[in-house]
Amino acid sequence: MYFSYLLKYLFNNSVKFILNVKTADLVSFKIGGKAKIAVFPKNINEFIDILTILNDTKFVIIGNGTNCYFTDDYFDHPIVSTRLLNKAYVDKNVVTAECGCTINSICKIALKSELSGLEFAYGIPGSIGGGVYMNASAFGDSFSSVILSSKVYDKKSKATYTITKEEHRFDTKHSIFKDGNLYVLESTFGLNDGKCNEINQLMLKNMNKRINTQPLDMPSAGSVFIKPDGPSASALIDSLGLKGYSVGDAQVSKKHAGFIVNNGNAKATEVNELISHIKHLVNEKYNIALKEEIIYIN
Repeated sequence: MYFSYLLKYLFNNSVKFILNVKTADLVSFKIGGKAKIAVFPKNINEFIDILTILNDTKFVIIGNGTNCYFTDDYFDHPIVSTRLLNKAYVDKNVVTAECGCTINSICKIALKSELSGLEFAYGIPGSIGGGVYMNASAFGDSFSSVILSSKVYDKKSKATYTITKEEHRFDTKHSIFKDGNLYVLESTFGLNDGKCNEINQLMLKNMNKRINTQPLDMPSAGSVFIKPDGPSASALIDSLGLKGYSVGDAQVSKKHAGFIVNNGNAKATEVNELISHIKHLVNEKYNIALKEEIIYIN
């Protein structure tokens, strides 16, 4: 029932969509099979309309697709991509960004406006929506330190409203959005006056550190595991001699043990097996239960 209604809406409003879409093309890991449909709303109103149509069925929202991968099997549910929701505005020290804006683009907007506070995020490959969803962090800082508010869609009430910073319920790699009832439409960030040269230098420093330490030249979904208490996941994995260990074409990065890379034609089943193997060995040796940061969509 919902599908015919969705198609009618997409045609009537000239919304981009792809039937029988290759899901590997939607994620940086380049892993997946095919899905029923992917839709690409071009403005927030269309996004809200589509969320309302799909409210009572299973669907998934993705932004830049940099921290997830799809099942090898057919995904018989709609995918809503926010990639076209990329408008941003600056008003004095406040930057407002739609959920599909890339984090890097907002960092550059802040730089151009001589606003400081987002330098830590430069190089995080995701979207604003994804960054808020998981409280993206780097270099000892996180979204929770700069966000002021978010405009959201409420699945239960089918209403839109604004939540405060406190109402995001931020924690390590966590926010209220992980509960599944609210969806980010746009977010505002409070920044500080800065000097363009100093902001740019720090952004470049952070980016160069990423380039030098992370396998950015290979398909991946970023850090696989949330940092546990104590040593980092990458340090634990490295200590077990797992750098370069593979299951099929899914491989623990030789450059950074916290990453799994796609060495050619990796399958989701291979990634899952490799993750299970790593978690088992770390738990066996250190009695630490690693938790995934990357998201498996099936």
